[in-house]
Amino acid sequence: MSDINEQTKLSQFLFRLEKADLNKIKKLEEVLAKLKSGEERYCVITKLSSIKSLCLNETIRQHYCWYLFDCAKRELESKRIPAYEQTLNEQFIFNLVHDITQVMADMQEGKEVGDALHHYQSQLAHYQSDCKKVKWTTVRLINSNDLLIIEYLIDCLLGVDDYAQKLAYQATRAYVEKYDSSAGTGLIAKSIPMLEDVLGFWRQIAFNGTINNLNRAK
Repeated sequence: MSDINEQTKLSQFLFRLEKADLNKIKKLEEVLAKLKSGEERYCVITKLSSIKSLCLNETIRQHYCWYLFDCAKRELESKRIPAYEQTLNEQFIFNLVHDITQVMADMQEGKEVGDALHHYQSQLAHYQSDCKKVKWTTVRLINSNDLLIIEYLIDCLLGVDDYAQKLAYQATRAYVEKYDSSAGTGLIAKSIPMLEDVLGFWRQIAFNGTINNLNRAK
């Protein structure tokens, strides 16, 4: 797709955003404001479900995935310890994310990366493939939420339509949802920095009509 066609497609969607989706962004802003002021200590995580419809447009959805990947990568790297203190498992994780970062950059440059994305999606799924039986169901054991977010984002980039929109929400939920014994699991005070990150992307589109220069991790 040419740059002109890309901009035309984006402009058409931004018109729809102004008409139908600004209110959804506003409601997310209200949730954030209530958490920051202390008016609310807890909000249900499904407040983020509007991410699905906000990610309807494929171009917007791709940029959102790249943006959220950078946020998740930043969170993971904030936990990095000196190389000489890292276990083999920790070294594997950081090397894996480094390689995925290059694939994301290649994709943003318009290179064909489908095979690479499938390869890393498989690696991420295999890394956290252990399951446990709980009563009548089986649950997947997650040791690294950061890697789970990245796995969702790669799945989203590989997916289409409703499935991809759902994965954008799942990645956002995994990024923002936190737990505190006094508040429970959902949107809580600990979620504020992550919700700020998410809204940083949508504010840029809503108010400036652009998806450029949104990479917080650089």
